[in-house]
Amino acid sequence: MSEKRTRRHFSAQEKVAALKRHLVEKVPVSNLCDELDIYPNQFYGWLKEFFENGHAAFDNGRKSK
Repeated sequence: MSEKRTRRHFSAQEKVAALKRHLVEKVPVSNLCDELDIYPNQFYGWLKEFFENGHAAFDNGRKSK
């Protein structure tokens, strides 16, 4: 029998905290993935989503000229 992994859900805050540790504190992706028990492709998916949607942090309801 194979061991089943339970699906875990990380909050947006947890994902951003992990990304920050990598980008600001220079923690290697491999270390973060070991700590969080995730695969690197999942981490890189978070990173991709973060940069694709990062503009939303600066949107304040005004339309650009």
